[in-house]
Amino acid sequence: MSELQQQRAAALHTLTLACDEQFGDGGRFTRVFAPGRVNLLGDHTDYNEGLVLPVTLGRGVYQAGRPATNRRIRLHSVNFGESLVFDLEDLPTPQAGSWASYVIGVVREFMALISLDRGFDLAIHGDLPAGAGLSSSAALTVSTALILEELTGQRLPRQELVRLCQRVEQRYAGVNCGIMDQFVCALGQAGHSLFLDCRTLAYRHIPLQFTDYRLVVIHSGVSRGLYGSRYNERRAECDSGVQQLRRHFPHVKSLRDVDMKMLQSREAGLEDPVARRCSHVVMENLRVRDAVAALLTADYPTLGQLMTASHASLRDLYAVSCPELDTLVDVCLATEGVLGARMTGAGFGGCAVAVVENAGLDSLSERVKTQYQARTGCEPAIFPLQGNYACGVL
Repeated sequence: MSELQQQRAAALHTLTLACDEQFGDGGRFTRVFAPGRVNLLGDHTDYNEGLVLPVTLGRGVYQAGRPATNRRIRLHSVNFGESLVFDLEDLPTPQAGSWASYVIGVVREFMALISLDRGFDLAIHGDLPAGAGLSSSAALTVSTALILEELTGQRLPRQELVRLCQRVEQRYAGVNCGIMDQFVCALGQAGHSLFLDCRTLAYRHIPLQFTDYRLVVIHSGVSRGLYGSRYNERRAECDSGVQQLRRHFPHVKSLRDVDMKMLQSREAGLEDPVARRCSHVVMENLRVRDAVAALLTADYPTLGQLMTASHASLRDLYAVSCPELDTLVDVCLATEGVLGARMTGAGFGGCAVAVVENAGLDSLSERVKTQYQARTGCEPAIFPLQGNYACGVL
């Protein structure tokens, strides 16, 4: 059994024990899984109708559910050690920032489309590190929608399910997010990254051919939260840039419609920091296209260069990095065998991702554990990408 398979077996065992302890006998449980994700290129482009290149992880959110004989809903979170009980007719008001807000939000949005005639028992367990920026919230909403489909026998078109989960993030968690996280959690494939056009929702699965190289995800030890962070502020700055550019280029509906020539012609007239935010988005879209070409030709040195350039842009132009992430990337780049590294996700803490030669993996792990921790006082966690999973019924 591979390390990835052992990891999944352990998570399912934990979930089974929780079902027995919380709900006892009463029928068979259906189990589903939705993965977290790491983004190789394309952060903060999704809500600007841009291009993204995420990949699912082997870690994510597991749920086990069974229908009830009444209209009562019983929820239990293994990770938080918390339980809730309520009726379908009396759904509690979601509290932004809590795990239950995502589950209740999905139930509300699902009921607006499909009738629920009885309640259910639901246990939830995730093996993603908390606050790591690896889309645990998207994995939670997608897995909840999947389990509701299984319990009702009603299926939503996959892209409609994605939209539902995005609405939950926006309405119940207070994060004006784009669609990337939910999309890759629901539609990603094992052994592939996902090249997604966030305007048209056209997508393509790009094979990952990491024979001599490895992707490594490294948690900085700094937890980040989108709710109450500067995430919504960045989106507002991009919207301001669009409004200002539209005065000169009427066809501009989002930053996706802007190229560098247009931006440079009006850059002096854009308020700071709006010009820097717009520059990042425009150039990041170009880097995503180049990264897809690099993956298709197994040109990993070029992929690494693009990742490193992306980090500099997120740090200097978009201002969503932090000292710990910058230090982590610096330690990675100073390690022999590392081709490139960047922060990944929304920023303000969370994870970095690096592409490294297999022979350099042990050295990278050692340097991160010693040098990074010594320089920041933060304890990192290192997750070499052994493989990845798609969402589905287990």
